[in-house]
Amino acid sequence: YQMGVALNGLGRHQAAVKSFDRALEIYPDWAGFFFNERRLAKLETRDFKGARADFEQALKKNAKDASAINNILLGIFSLSFFSI
Repeated sequence: YQMGVALNGLGRHQAAVKSFDRALEIYPDWAGFFFNERRLAKLETRDFKGARADFEQALKKNAKDASAINNILLGIFSLSFFSI
């Protein structure tokens, strides 16, 4: 997970997505959190449909977590500018 955050910060968004994919394999219980982070990298690569799918997955995993829902809604708002 931390590698994904670092790679995303360095502008290596494709590598960050792969790192978050690996984190999801290792820690499936944290999936909602990882989906939320991975969508940031996907937005940077202009994979808007992939980012939207990650928002939806994060919402399913964090349906009762207010801060997660807030982050997801902010992300959906940002995606609305891209009309997907």
